[in-house]
Amino acid sequence: MRRYVILFAVLLLVVIVILVINQSRTGTEPEATPTTTSSTAAETAVQHEEQGIALVEEHRYDEAIAEFDKAIDLNPELAMAYVHRGSAYNGKGEFDKAVADLNKAIELDPELAMAYVHRGSAYNGKGEFDKAIADLNKAIELDPELAMAYANRGNSSNGKGEFDKAVVDLNRAIELDPGLTIAYVSRGIAYLSEGVIDKAIADFSKAIELNPELATAYGNRGYAYYVKGDFDQAIADLSKAIELDAEFAMAYNNRGIVYGIKGEYNEAIADFDKAIELDPDLAIAYYNRAIADLEKCIELSDDPELVESAGQLLDKVRD
Repeated sequence: MRRYVILFAVLLLVVIVILVINQSRTGTEPEATPTTTSSTAAETAVQHEEQGIALVEEHRYDEAIAEFDKAIDLNPELAMAYVHRGSAYNGKGEFDKAVADLNKAIELDPELAMAYVHRGSAYNGKGEFDKAIADLNKAIELDPELAMAYANRGNSSNGKGEFDKAVVDLNRAIELDPGLTIAYVSRGIAYLSEGVIDKAIADFSKAIELNPELATAYGNRGYAYYVKGDFDQAIADLSKAIELDAEFAMAYNNRGIVYGIKGEYNEAIADFDKAIELDPDLAIAYYNRAIADLEKCIELSDDPELVESAGQLLDKVRD
């Protein structure tokens, strides 16, 4: 087997948590008063916030942000509007903007646990795992029963390679909220990283049961099946991930690798091309495409010297 490089789609849990206004949370929101915001403006602000929440649920982040902008314009002290807008920026991968909004939410309400959860999520997205853990510790201090805080802290531990710690936190998250899909995905990633493949598959399968539209769960389960040597099932799961998220560059890369291992080089090259088109900075896709190109060269060529040269290059990579 040639030395392709496969990566599973690690969820850094840039988690978009949909918070319903007045849903249970730690911390209070400033109430509108005649000296700050009129009652009519405050009510309209909440309406825009609710509309934004609905749009985030549909992953329509730009439209959601526009609604949160309106809410904040009407009531600049509406802390949860900053939390929600920060969550939407997380969804767009604009983590610095998310942090700025969540800083403002915490300034307005330092006891708002979910603001720390979302800022921790943004720091996870930025790869600043120690900062994320500090925020998530604060969230847990404020609300020891907040499952999402444990899930995100477990994910931070995944990012640091501390998989045993991750499993402990993710077990707690699942204990608190057995329906928390992302906790199963993140625990599955921890198990994958430790080589406990069957447990990983079980967690990804549970996540899919809870949310059949979660592309990352299929992508990671596809990787797990690849590790088990079940290449057909790996392709099926990776194809499903791509069906659900046509811009999932890593899923194309990983499916290309499985095609390459199966000797289906045209399909492999097409997938690597697509991965690079979607993410021109995905270095391993270039690496893997080069291997697939050499494999295809060996398959097609009748020139013994060319075949030998391509084989030598592949041997160097393998060694």
